[in-house]
Amino acid sequence: MMWTLLLAIAPFLASSPQQLSAEPAQAVAGVQTTGIHTPEAGGDAVDWVAFGEAMQTNTGGKKKLQRPLMVDFYTDWCGWCKRQDATTFRDPRVVAYLNQHFHAVQFDAEGSAPVEFKGETLTRQGKTHSLALQLASNRGRIGYPTIVLLSPEGETWAVLQGYQTAEKLLPQLVYYAEGYHEDLDFATFSGIYTMPEAP
Repeated sequence: MMWTLLLAIAPFLASSPQQLSAEPAQAVAGVQTTGIHTPEAGGDAVDWVAFGEAMQTNTGGKKKLQRPLMVDFYTDWCGWCKRQDATTFRDPRVVAYLNQHFHAVQFDAEGSAPVEFKGETLTRQGKTHSLALQLASNRGRIGYPTIVLLSPEGETWAVLQGYQTAEKLLPQLVYYAEGYHEDLDFATFSGIYTMPEAP
């Protein structure tokens, strides 16, 4: 029933992009809070890139092309991963923000393709890829989906385990991509951030 509803409203979710903004509810001393906005969408789908391509772009020397990474660790058998793909990663607000501010990566946590990360070649160890274990695990365990936000240099900013709605993910994306994490804790930021309305 839910999938039928999603299919029925899908054409409306992919309607023409609009300028979306989120003005903070109040100012915090010493912190500029008027720049939070979601840019005009460049399309109705996330521009996914391979992990290696994103890291190579960030280390290639062209500062203009450097961006933080949003890595979505998934598995083929994960139902919540599929739901997140069908909802959160199709939300026009999330799509626009990711495409403008992040290198968005979907990474099969059980895949075997080698990747380079911080001078090491990582591959699958047992059932799980070493990159997933290194970035997305909590005390050696990993749940799916897990989203990891990385700085352009590959430092971990946040590990978000479990299904993320657009309303939970977008504030995290803004908080890190626009540098608010340097001056505010997330609870304070959440109090001044206003989620843009869904189109």
